[in-house]
Amino acid sequence: MERYTVASMVIFFALLSSSYGYGFAKDIPYTLDDRDRLIRVEEGLKEGLKGVNQRIDSLENGWMDCRV
Repeated sequence: MERYTVASMVIFFALLSSSYGYGFAKDIPYTLDDRDRLIRVEEGLKEGLKGVNQRIDSLENGWMDCRV
């Protein structure tokens, strides 16, 4: 039983040390096109949220009219 524990610990640390350098050292390229695309997505989301808020407001006003 003790052999399996020691073997599993050795395997765990070997896998941990081999994958440590790969995950943190990569440079991710970020271009101006990516920045512009994100800006367009944000603008689209803002417009969509405005429409959703207007629909919610109209529904709330509609419920208030039904209660009176």
